[in-house]
Amino acid sequence: MSKWREDVIQALRNLEGKGHLSQIKSEMMKILETPYPENLDQQISGTLQKNSKDSKMGKRDVFYSIEGLGSGMWGLNEMRQGETVTAIDLYEPPERIKTTVSRIIRDTKLAVDLKMIYQNKCQICGTQIQLVDKLYSEAHHIRPLGGEHRGPDILGNLLVVCPNHHAQLDYGAIGIDVDNLMATDEHKAKMKEYVTYHNINIYKSILKAESQNTRK
Repeated sequence: MSKWREDVIQALRNLEGKGHLSQIKSEMMKILETPYPENLDQQISGTLQKNSKDSKMGKRDVFYSIEGLGSGMWGLNEMRQGETVTAIDLYEPPERIKTTVSRIIRDTKLAVDLKMIYQNKCQICGTQIQLVDKLYSEAHHIRPLGGEHRGPDILGNLLVVCPNHHAQLDYGAIGIDVDNLMATDEHKAKMKEYVTYHNINIYKSILKAESQNTRK
């Protein structure tokens, strides 16, 4: 299996099988080593289309388009509910490539348990998203797992958030105020170290870069 296809599959697994291109990109940035490719968006989009029968260029049935190709929403066939899906690579010979890969293995059970504790409510704004048959939320690693950050996959480094706040945190658009979070005292105490890291190394570093660009 090609590395790009494998990484996009892992990204969608982290998103519980479905996600927008922007969400898939955010997950890929946690999986890939830095520096990221300049054409990351094109690589992700191309991988999805080449491996989806919903696309004219698709040769495999790994991914499927949700609400049409123009919507930007994609799903992973192996996690498609209520349908029988052919196993990936069942009838194709394996691709062979000599490479060394550094991969992050996530403790998804920890994220699922945390979502249950907070009833899938965003710990920042309290939003609870109701889908057709379930509640939806996302788990955010305050100190990112991948790249230069090397954050741990533990309770204190996790927040349950809505998709909007997840994207804002990933891109350093907002800081985190522990006192204003919907969280137990135990959880707040465990996350303080990682919140400080986010505010200094992710949020404030973005503000600094923006300030420097403004001066130019």
